[in-house]
Amino acid sequence: MASIENRVHTRSQYFLIKDHDEAVPIYAFREADDLAAIPALVVNMSDGGVQVLTTVSAELSQRVFDLELVVGEALQGGIESLEVHLVWSRPDGVNVRSGFVFAPSNAPHLEWATVLSGAPHHVLRCVLHPKPND
Repeated sequence: MASIENRVHTRSQYFLIKDHDEAVPIYAFREADDLAAIPALVVNMSDGGVQVLTTVSAELSQRVFDLELVVGEALQGGIESLEVHLVWSRPDGVNVRSGFVFAPSNAPHLEWATVLSGAPHHVLRCVLHPKPND
């Protein structure tokens, strides 16, 4: 058996989303050595927060995360990671949809919303990095 088949911590997550009544497969990844990171998808964003899809197996036991956008090119504003606070989670088909608010000291960069609106299927790959609970 190859070592890849013996992985305890997966590096990628598979999502099947609906876009215009069509099922679209999307993969999200994390760094191989960052075992606590959670690959996810940004599906909605406002001035105050963001909604993220994770798999049912992803454990959101922390309340505070650094949300890192995974985009092909660096964002012009240079802000690719912001602190977010978990507010709610609920099942969303085979996934879990969670709502986060941006940390009070962080305001989302307008470029994030622009990138999301122009992204294929209006989703962005991201990684949630848990921060210790205070």
